[in-house]
Amino acid sequence: MEATHPEFLPSQHELNFVPADPLKMADRHIITKHGIRDMAKQSGMTASFMAKLNSTSLGNSCHIHMSLQDAKTGKNAFYDQDDEFGMSTLARNWMELELPPPASGNIYNDKELPEFPNSLQKAMDLLRESKMLNKTFVNPSITDFADSMVDNNCVEQYQQGLTNPTKASRSVWLVKPSAHIIMAYKL
Repeated sequence: MEATHPEFLPSQHELNFVPADPLKMADRHIITKHGIRDMAKQSGMTASFMAKLNSTSLGNSCHIHMSLQDAKTGKNAFYDQDDEFGMSTLARNWMELELPPPASGNIYNDKELPEFPNSLQKAMDLLRESKMLNKTFVNPSITDFADSMVDNNCVEQYQQGLTNPTKASRSVWLVKPSAHIIMAYKL
């Protein structure tokens, strides 16, 4: 962990990792989330990484800062000292996509398209049934993950918070930068 700092509301906190290659970074992300959940569980609480805790709060998100170093020189490949904004040609174009031609018609009338899950429970059911995820990850890890969300009442608490925010009692864990400890807040 390189740095941490609180965001706008309780339950919003940013964790900054030391730069690494994408696979290492993905591992750090997952290990950190599991570590925070385990620490919360040991204290009889639940750590949530829900995008939105209830219908009255602001939403949370995940954003990723990207950098690229030249493998031979170790220099920042996104920087160009001669450019007006300090951006190399690569930095200006690195996310360029070759998109297919635009679709025409009304996608809402297309009954053949699969329906996007409209509840957390349906999304978790699809997660459990995903052939790609179950093939990619050692089973029963996907099933265990989905089941742990149910065991921790995450689905029920989330639904309760959406339908009646006053009934939802949510413990939120934050990392306090000055002390490097985990703190719990009741919302």
